[in-house]
Amino acid sequence: MKTPLPAVFLVRDGILNERVFDETRQRFVPPQRAEHLSLCRRAGSFLRGLNNLGYRCLVIASEDAGIGPLTPIRRDRINRRLRMDLDEQGASVHGIYPCPYDRKVSTKVLAMSGVILEAAATHHIEMHRSFLVANDLEDVVAGHSAGLNTIWVADSTERAEEEFTKAPDGRPSSLVDGLDEALALIRQDSRSTSIRPV
Repeated sequence: MKTPLPAVFLVRDGILNERVFDETRQRFVPPQRAEHLSLCRRAGSFLRGLNNLGYRCLVIASEDAGIGPLTPIRRDRINRRLRMDLDEQGASVHGIYPCPYDRKVSTKVLAMSGVILEAAATHHIEMHRSFLVANDLEDVVAGHSAGLNTIWVADSTERAEEEFTKAPDGRPSSLVDGLDEALALIRQDSRSTSIRPV
C-alpha cells in the first residue's frame, strides 16, 4: 500500500499562466492556443519552491463550454507549452488535469471538486495535508468541498472580503496577495510534518 502524499493543487489560469483578453467577449479568458500562453511572473520560482519542499504539484485547467471546448490536440499543445516553459525555469508539475464544465448543465464548483478528487485518488494524496492555490472564489469553494486547505491569491483584499459574503462556506483557509506569500505559508506548514522530496 502506497504512503499518502501531500500535494499542492494549482488552478492553472491566473496562478501559473496569464489569462488572455478576448476582444469578442470583452473579458479575460484562459489561453485557447499554445502560442497565447505566458507564465505569470512568479510562477517558476513558486513551483521550484514547492518542488524543493517535496509536494506533488497537480494542475487543474478549467475549460468553460461557454468559451468553446478545446480539442484534444490543442489541449495537449497548451499543456506541453506550459511544461516546457516551467522546465526552462527549473520547475515541474506532476500532472495536469482538464476541468471542462458547462454552466447550463452543472456548476464549475461541482466539476472542479470532482477533478480534484480524481487526481487525488490517482496520486494517493493525503487531503488534510494538501492545498489548493487559486485566485477565483468558485475555485476556492471547490477546493474546500474536496477537503483541501485553500489559499486565495487575491488581487484585492477588499474585493475578496466582498466575495466571501456570497459564499461564506467557501471562505479560504488563507488570503494572500501573491505567490511568494502563498509559498511562505506552505513552507511553514511543511515544517510541522515530514515530507520526502518526490
